[in-house]
Amino acid sequence: MALLLGGCAAHPPEARQSGAQSCPADWAEFGEAQGQAGHRLGIVELHLEACSNAGVQQARAAFRAGHAEGLAGFCTTAAQYARGRSGEAWRNVCPAEAHNALREAHADGLRVHAEGEALAKQRARLADIEQYARVGAVQPRDRERFGDPPLHEREALRAAERALYREDARLSRRHGAEPLAGGSA
Repeated sequence: MALLLGGCAAHPPEARQSGAQSCPADWAEFGEAQGQAGHRLGIVELHLEACSNAGVQQARAAFRAGHAEGLAGFCTTAAQYARGRSGEAWRNVCPAEAHNALREAHADGLRVHAEGEALAKQRARLADIEQYARVGAVQPRDRERFGDPPLHEREALRAAERALYREDARLSRRHGAEPLAGGSA
C-alpha cells in the first residue's frame, strides 16, 4: 500500500491536489499527458488506484478518457516518425490495427536519425582535421589518427546532408510530419 501511495506522491507539485493525498488535480489532463508520452494504461493505473482508495473514485473515468485522448495523438504516423527521427525507442502501446503503419513510420524515422548521426560524426572529424590544419599542428601521428582527406570530402559531406534533408522531407510528407529544420527540399 505504501508503494502505491508513493506513486501518487511522485507527481510534480503543479499536478497535485492540496490536502493529505498527493494526487493530480485534473485526472483527464494527467491521463492525456500519460497517453501522449506513450505510457501503458496498466502502469499508470497504480497511481489511479492509490488515489481512488483515498476517495477520488470519479477520477477513473476522467483519467481513462484523457489517456485515450493522449494516445490518439501518440499513435499517429507523424508522431512515430518524429519519435524515431529523434532516436526515441519504440513503445508498443498503440492499437493492434495501426501497429504496422506506426512501426514502419518509426523505423523510417530511426533510419533518418542513424544517417544524421553518421553525418554528424563525419562532420566532426572533418572539423578536427581543418582545425589542425589551420593552426599548423598536423603532425604525422595526427595524419594517422585523422587521415588526410581529399579536398572533395567536404563537398561529399554537404551532398550527403542535402540528400538526407530530401529523404527526410519525402518521409515527412509520407507520414504527415514536419520535416527537419534546415533542409531545403
